[in-house]
Amino acid sequence: MWPFSGGSAKNGVQNVDVRDAYERWQRGAKLIDVRSPQEYRASRIKGTKNVSPQQIQNGSTGLRPDDAVLVICASGARSARAARQLVAAGFANVSNVHGGMHAWVRAGLPLKK
Repeated sequence: MWPFSGGSAKNGVQNVDVRDAYERWQRGAKLIDVRSPQEYRASRIKGTKNVSPQQIQNGSTGLRPDDAVLVICASGARSARAARQLVAAGFANVSNVHGGMHAWVRAGLPLKK
């Protein structure tokens, strides 16, 4: 788990707010977006990767189990499930972005234009 403050860990997954997620991402954490391809194309964070639940199940995320991974979706529900799947697959440092893209946009954090 991340050594900084944040949400409590549940099932090996820590919930973090969008500002904390943004800072971690800027320091090198991998930010994956688990929304549908249509949602992802409509509005996304520059530099994120769209990863489906099937990719997580198949182990074809392109991520290493020792990567620091932040998972985001629209509201935080799908990303919480995907984060638990990553932990179950052996990922040790996974955080769910609480509030998802809705909170990211409300916070005025950068999006791909």
